[in-house]
Amino acid sequence: MGITALNSLNVLRSGGVHFDVDVDIDDTVLQPVTIERDTPSGDGPDFATTRPSFTISIDKAQAGGNYNLDNVTIRLFLDDTKIVEEHHDSGPLARLGEHTWTWDGFTKDGRYSAWDLTHGRLQVAVTARHYSLATGDVGHIDLEGREYGPDWITADVDKSRKVIDVYLRFGLSFIEGGARQHEEELTELFVAGVKKYWSREASQGITIEGEKYAVEIHVATFPQTESRVLEIDIHRTNSKEFVRSHNLGVIDAQIYYNAGAYEHKVDADERFMYTSAHEFGHSVLQTAGGTHYSFTHKGSTTLTQKTHKDTPTYPAAPEEIDLMFYYDDDKPADFYSRVRASEADMLRLVSMSGVKFS
Repeated sequence: MGITALNSLNVLRSGGVHFDVDVDIDDTVLQPVTIERDTPSGDGPDFATTRPSFTISIDKAQAGGNYNLDNVTIRLFLDDTKIVEEHHDSGPLARLGEHTWTWDGFTKDGRYSAWDLTHGRLQVAVTARHYSLATGDVGHIDLEGREYGPDWITADVDKSRKVIDVYLRFGLSFIEGGARQHEEELTELFVAGVKKYWSREASQGITIEGEKYAVEIHVATFPQTESRVLEIDIHRTNSKEFVRSHNLGVIDAQIYYNAGAYEHKVDADERFMYTSAHEFGHSVLQTAGGTHYSFTHKGSTTLTQKTHKDTPTYPAAPEEIDLMFYYDDDKPADFYSRVRASEADMLRLVSMSGVKFS
């Protein structure tokens, strides 16, 4: 046995003198929020969290003397920085025996960062003490995190700022000569469209545990030869016939800028921005809800993309228009000012940035 400094705390690290402490991980997946189900009535989605759970076992050491367990401290360290501390003077965790403890993924400052948890070393350390002892007996487990979900997304949730930052990596390929000639402009429009329709200000933010959060989308674009990217093919056509884009979440997205189908360039730009956001959304639906969910636009179309008897009509202003729905009537004049990714779909996006520990 020996005394080791763990983040400036002198604790007995092994070979318990008074208590034997063991820490094991059971459930290994961490997601800050998940969608349990949609509520078409308009009440909003039902939310849950997926938390890693740990088994903490505390027993008297065989040669430890007649000491009582008076308190237990649980600490999490990320690269030797303490990010969580819980002190238990009473309750189940302050008793001898086997206990289950879960962690919601947030630091003591109220921040969840999938990037930090997948690029750092995490340690869970449990200290068992008797009051008269200056030190305690410690059990710990070292963990490594990897992405639980697509590798082209990572998210931060900040409870103090009430902001969710979502970072997306796209691999763009410009197919025809016309697309390559306008690569810079089309890239700017693509990025602007994804940001516009998937972001929310705090006043119109998504609600988690009764509090509104702003959503800020950050987009980085790369060639498709880069790793950790969502591949998107971009075309530019001068045809007067409108060419439909597609991305069913299974094959690479094909997004068309219809330069010849609109009299005014501003209209072609706006349509391309909307289409970029919509087609990206199919990758979200596919990952979070499966192929049928994506193909049918959340049930608003058939598998062949046709409307049906239950396809909704456009909601009256000022109600939001769901970016991923198809509707069964004429597009309203204020379509682009009201359309956006739904609250449920935005939270599906956030839930895709989870962590799996091993």
